[in-house]
Parts: sequence; structure tokens; C-alpha cells
Amino acid sequence: MRFMMRSKYDTEEMISAMQLLKDVAGTKFYPGFASSHSDPENRIENIKKAIKRIRR
Repeated sequence: MRFMMRSKYDTEEMISAMQLLKDVAGTKFYPGFASSHSDPENRIENIKKAIKRIRR
């Protein structure tokens, strides 16, 4: 996230990308412990938290 911000990328676009993945996948997600990739909704929340934390 810091690298993206320093490189002038719009970090909010990561949220859009995760939303797109969520929309395409529908409900085809296993619980976190059984999945090789976490649920996009969890990723979206983690991205939002990271953006807030870094912008302080």
C-alpha cells in the first residue's frame, strides 16, 4: 500500500478491483481457513483499514 501511494497510484482502485472479483465470483468462496484466497469482502475491509492507517 505504501509503495502504491508513493508511486502515485490511486489506492481506492484496489477496492474497485476487489469488488469486481467479488461480483464475478458470486458466492463461490470457502471459509477463510479452507481457502487459498480470502473472501474479497475481507480483502476490501483490510484494504480500507490499511489506507486509513497509512494516511494518518
